[in-house]
Amino acid sequence: MVSSGRKKRRGFTLVETIVSSVILCGSVLAIGAASTRALSYTRLNRQYEVAASLADRQLTMIDYFGIDSFIESGQMQGEFDQIGPGYYWKVVTEEDEIDGLYIVNIKGRIQA
Repeated sequence: MVSSGRKKRRGFTLVETIVSSVILCGSVLAIGAASTRALSYTRLNRQYEVAASLADRQLTMIDYFGIDSFIESGQMQGEFDQIGPGYYWKVVTEEDEIDGLYIVNIKGRIQA
């Protein structure tokens, strides 16, 4: 049996280890960035959901009291205290060309 001068070595070379480490770090960074972006979109979606719910609540209140008594009350803006600080609303009404109809615009604002 002829033996060569080189022994067969098992394991990875330094270059292979560095390349695999770079690939692993890049993958971890990409997953972290995607998770951060997903969390910010979730927070934004939650704010939209709360705003839609508050606008619906305000429209229900206007419908319950009636638009005429709501306009007479004079409170056309305020803060939603039940949810927490920073949630504001403003109602702008205008009478439509057809008698008895109003255009009601509700604007919500979330102050962070």
